[in-house]
Amino acid sequence: MLLCGNCGEVRREERGVFKCSCDELSWPKVGRVKGTETEETDLAKHGFHFVEKDAFGDIYYLGPQSHIIHLLENNQWESSKAPDHFYYMQEYLAWIDSKLRVS
Repeated sequence: MLLCGNCGEVRREERGVFKCSCDELSWPKVGRVKGTETEETDLAKHGFHFVEKDAFGDIYYLGPQSHIIHLLENNQWESSKAPDHFYYMQEYLAWIDSKLRVS
């Protein structure tokens, strides 16, 4: 389930893109994929495990404190809990690790 970070509405697929009530916003439909062996190993080191398919048919990596990472077929990644300034997944994983050490 993809939520809009602006209005919180579940994004719906419409003509090859995902949309919500925020008419000016849309997201291209990019398939989600299982990671490479290297990505899987790295994610596991940070406490993430692969979820094959949830109740909505989604695939993702579930980590500490319910952090979810989607790996995309265009070699990108996304997470609704990741601050916008993280471009590289490694930065996000290090940030999660630092939060867990403080908690």
